[in-house]
Amino acid sequence: MLSEEAPQEGNVLESQLDKVTAYYKNLGQDTELSTPMEGVARFAVGERASMKALKTASQMEEQYHLKYREISDLKFGEANASDTLSETTNGVNAQTWLAQIILDILAAGGDPADFQGHNYIHELLSSQSGETGYFTNIENNTNPKAADGLALLALNAYWGDTWPAYGVDRGKNICLNNIK
Repeated sequence: MLSEEAPQEGNVLESQLDKVTAYYKNLGQDTELSTPMEGVARFAVGERASMKALKTASQMEEQYHLKYREISDLKFGEANASDTLSETTNGVNAQTWLAQIILDILAAGGDPADFQGHNYIHELLSSQSGETGYFTNIENNTNPKAADGLALLALNAYWGDTWPAYGVDRGKNICLNNIK
């Protein structure tokens, strides 16, 4: 018979968090991000990655499964805006990956609206359906997906309580009203 008590759940979680924190502390803040959302994970445990940890825009887009094309001439609501991102990538829509790249850039202290000449905030908003409010490349999609929640999280992390009018009109209100 074992005489030891089973570890308490809180102790196990604290132990795991300590291990994750120690791991990121040993990596150092300039070590490149190796996986999507790693910047967010580092930030969450208090070991913020530096801007040096971010790769080039094209390397990050490849890592986050985005097939990037030129967006400089796109306007909100343009029909071809959703063509800028791949339709789906590894079974996850491109808006999910795009929201993750925004969150990692923010976690490292960068500006996703001006990251090495790329405006990922604009790109995320341009992929939102004006009719349904959802972030998708599929016409007339009436079902909210994880991408919608993650997109709103990324936009909220970027703007906080100071959403500009076009962000509220294009992003926040339309999507939230349709999800209800």
